[in-house]
Amino acid sequence: MSVRPPLPLTREQLVQALERSDDPEAQALINSITRHAVSIRGTRPFWNRKRQDLEAYAYSLGCPGAFITFSPADLHWRSLYQHMPRYGEWLRASEPERMTLSRHLLRQNPHIAAYHFYRRYCFFRDIVLRKKFNITDY
Repeated sequence: MSVRPPLPLTREQLVQALERSDDPEAQALINSITRHAVSIRGTRPFWNRKRQDLEAYAYSLGCPGAFITFSPADLHWRSLYQHMPRYGEWLRASEPERMTLSRHLLRQNPHIAAYHFYRRYCFFRDIVLRKKFNITDY
């Protein structure tokens, strides 16, 4: 016995499935699309799967219920740009000009940005994680 591959899906069939999402056949089609999207990097299903994998890993290790990533909002921190050259110009600039100047200043002064981010992380670690939550393993 041979299994015949499914016929290609037409645009009209896809539109109908999306319009009739309560129909069991339409729901099966939508679910199969979502299942296949898990393997496409950058899609919401892909990142949801990665998040679920991380949560399962942390749960199996018995880790506390906090997962924190440290990524700076380095184009917006006034506290960073007050240590950069051209700070006065940065303050007076309109928002689009400020973003352009911020990118330029970061490229020209990565050491200032790295140290500023390091100091902010240390303050967070020492004040919030250690003192407030008594966390010692991070």
